Amino acid sequence: MKKLAVIGTRPERRAKPRARVSLQAEYRVLTLRDLARGRKRLARLSARVKNLGAGGVLLRVHRRLARRSVLSLALALPERQAPVRSLAEVKHVREVLARAHYPYAVGLEFLAISPGDTAAVRRFVSRRAGETPGNSGKR
Repeated sequence: MKKLAVIGTRPERRAKPRARVSLQAEYRVLTLRDLARGRKRLARLSARVKNLGAGGVLLRVHRRLARRSVLSLALALPERQAPVRSLAEVKHVREVLARAHYPYAVGLEFLAISPGDTAAVRRFVSRRAGETPGNSGKR
């Protein structure tokens, strides 16, 4: 049976809780050829993080991505100089607002993330979970 985590007023059906956020991110779509050759000079694309947890992230992006694509991802967490870096797999994609700057919502599952970055995400999500809906922690 899956553990239910409550974020806001709606039960969350994920094994790992997520926090609603609005953060900057950059990603690169990787191919098997890129991975085999260790390419690191691929085009970086910007995105917005809409929710985040230790197991994955929901991004808003400019273009539709294919399910099962692998991304190299860098997330900017507040109060942390170095970005959280991971490899992540696209689990689902949907168009949310056709004329928006970021019209697609993309659900990603982390495939590879360092223990230090996982701990940073968990701390961030834990802090956000303690905030009330009217208190986003912004000053």
